[in-house]
Amino acid sequence: MTPPRSTSRRPAALLALGLLAAPPVAPAPPALSPAALARTAEPPAAA
Repeated sequence: MTPPRSTSRRPAALLALGLLAAPPVAPAPPALSPAALARTAEPPAAA
């Protein structure tokens, strides 16, 4: 019933990287925040 650990760790790592990349972008102006978040979300999604 439980998914394979190797498969579950991959998305977890991507989420961790996204969370770590989010803090530095948060302080940025609201106009740049969505744009920066969108650009940061593209690389992991493509990979």
